[in-house]
Amino acid sequence: MGAGCGAGKTAVPAGGEPYKAEVQLDVGTTTTKPADKPDDATANELKANENDTPGTQLAKCMGNLEYLRRELLTNPTPDRKTAIDEEMKARKATCKKLRGEGVVPEPGVCVFNQVDVNKTRKLDKRSLERLVKSLSSAYAGKEMETAEDIMTTLDADKSGDIDITEWCTRIPQCPKFYAVLQEDLDPDWGKLRSYRTLEDQLAKLFGNIHRLEARIAAGETGMVKGKKEEFNIEEELASRKDQAAKMREKGVFPAPGIVMFTQLDDDKSRTLEKEELQAALAKVAPDADVDAWYKKIDTEGTGKVTEPQWVANIKKIPELVSALMADTNPDTGLLKSLFSGVGAPPRPRVRGADARGAPPGAGRAPHGRARDV
Repeated sequence: MGAGCGAGKTAVPAGGEPYKAEVQLDVGTTTTKPADKPDDATANELKANENDTPGTQLAKCMGNLEYLRRELLTNPTPDRKTAIDEEMKARKATCKKLRGEGVVPEPGVCVFNQVDVNKTRKLDKRSLERLVKSLSSAYAGKEMETAEDIMTTLDADKSGDIDITEWCTRIPQCPKFYAVLQEDLDPDWGKLRSYRTLEDQLAKLFGNIHRLEARIAAGETGMVKGKKEEFNIEEELASRKDQAAKMREKGVFPAPGIVMFTQLDDDKSRTLEKEELQAALAKVAPDADVDAWYKKIDTEGTGKVTEPQWVANIKKIPELVSALMADTNPDTGLLKSLFSGVGAPPRPRVRGADARGAPPGAGRAPHGRARDV
């Protein structure tokens, strides 16, 4: 393991062997091919060894947990699900122990898995440029190497893309970029705060699909006005639906927190009032202590909740996250309890979806953030 993943001298290996998938894909056909299984290079980076520093141990443990979470969303067999649950429990205990000791994960495997949105196990220049742009916006006062310079440094074999080994072993050679990654990494979740996860992207994508469908239903057609430029609304809608279908094929589940916030935030104010949020939560989880939940979300007691505040604080309420996931239709990005039944407004499905909302497989997953429409 190179320096990029924090190889050092102390620490006993943690987390055991790298994750191995044994799943059946639920996309219309059954297959023995593992879904989102780490390739050999990734498995090697995730494997514990005696030279790992605590930071590397934590990063690897978080990386393995990420693959296990994704496998749970692909309908594993009952026996496999039991094994996954047991392994996740053990890995979570390891992560909790290391975090309790003040260990911070190295931005090697964790960041690579998050940025590799298409799960090709390689980062092309466009993906890198998107990452650098996101970080530059969040850290305007920080100096960083350019995407061009980073690409030149990390792409050791000059193949035109960066594999996980190149990323982990060479990233310290871009010290300014590496420092920003370390600063932006959430130590409790192993995710960059300023970069959307696949789940976040899909939830936002569904939100844009719903808004486009609403505009078309209201009579808009052809070239229409966007925030920055005009675009063809039918072509944009078809592209977004294809992107969503491709991501669902890969087992991506839309982030339930963003799904709920997007559905309630019809005016795109990025803020929800206490009353409307509590009313929605009561529908999602009728037996829950909604008042107690709300106090953990609106920690300052302002009576309003912003989107970043909501997304960050629901992580502290695992029962709420579980309830939202159980209530979310992953193929439409809609909460069943809020938008179904008598009098509920009709909501769009992914193009070609059947009566249950299951999308067809087509298109490609997005590299960047979706344009707001």
